Amino acid sequence: MNIDLHYGENLIFSAHGAEAVRAVLDQEHLDAASATPTELDTRNSLFKCNHCCTQGKDVVYTWRGCAAHFINEPQHTQPSWSLVPAPEAASYMSNSDPFPSRLVHRWMCNHCPDSRANSYTYSTVLEHLVQGHAIESPQEDEDFFYFPSFEECPPRILSMPRGANRAQ
Repeated sequence: MNIDLHYGENLIFSAHGAEAVRAVLDQEHLDAASATPTELDTRNSLFKCNHCCTQGKDVVYTWRGCAAHFINEPQHTQPSWSLVPAPEAASYMSNSDPFPSRLVHRWMCNHCPDSRANSYTYSTVLEHLVQGHAIESPQEDEDFFYFPSFEECPPRILSMPRGANRAQ
């Protein structure tokens, strides 16, 4: 599936990336048919690549970072993630900036004829839907959606040296 964007680029569906996200959903015990990007963002979970861990690499990824990592590592034939336990994840998170997906102007209205011309932050797209379309309870993927941009919102890749202070 190709989607032509207004600035001349193409958005291309990645089966390889989707495979990585399905493996993340399995770790989170979520249904691939109903889970949303917002649900995964809200969980704020971190994952380790089991392939890289065996090579001594101590890097963790958000779910979006997992997809990007798997796409960019052709030697990984199957995605294999481990959910980072909450205390260890908190240690990684305390050393990084919060994921900005709700703060950037990449949220789009599904009801406007050319939503690509008008992007919003998460809160302003909700306000737009309530005031502009009289939708009391806007639903993600039905009324609005997140249009990611690696330039504006790259997947976070976090790293901490082995043996560094971590919650036990």
